[in-house]
Amino acid sequence: MEYTNSIFRVDTRHDQINNSVLECINGRAVDLAYAFGIHALPSDLKLCIHLCEYEQFIELADKFGISKQYNECLAFCYDAIYAIEYTYIDATQIEDDYCKIILHECIHLLQHISTGLMPIKAIWLYESIACYLADQKMNIPACLPSWQSFHSDFYSIKDNYAIAYLFGKELIDNIGLERIIEIQDNLKELNAIGYRVYKELQNKSILNHHQTL
Repeated sequence: MEYTNSIFRVDTRHDQINNSVLECINGRAVDLAYAFGIHALPSDLKLCIHLCEYEQFIELADKFGISKQYNECLAFCYDAIYAIEYTYIDATQIEDDYCKIILHECIHLLQHISTGLMPIKAIWLYESIACYLADQKMNIPACLPSWQSFHSDFYSIKDNYAIAYLFGKELIDNIGLERIIEIQDNLKELNAIGYRVYKELQNKSILNHHQTL
């Protein structure tokens, strides 16, 4: 089955697409596309979301080298978005969280096509913006790693996505999403702003820690 709106195309081998996924794609995902300056795409350039059977997803993850980056994932973004069909996921994974994961990957595609910035050049930015805009709030970590670790070794640090959410919120609260989008192709300015905002977040973290002692 296939479903298309003005920006996204969703397909699955099943007879229907999860209603929560469709609501997410037609709602928050489209709203965020507008925020990134994307209002409509021709049929051959739609952003594709493939909802895969479990074995198919594992094969694709191996093909694109995703399994080497993450111990566990339910979706990833490459030339399109690939996600395990919800029916194959453990029942403890609630639909809302599942949709947030797909939305997270949609944001990655929107980030890339709106600026052309390769994710590998600013993983810290890609993940922070996606975690925050997808509302993937997690438990607040006890302490934050160094800016160097967050900036250059994101996938190796503990609680990386929880930290990314906090930093994404701090970044957008400080300078706004529109400004971030404007300067995403200027790595020097991005790194300078990122460093300043991260230091402010570290100071807040230290202050909050002392206040709870």
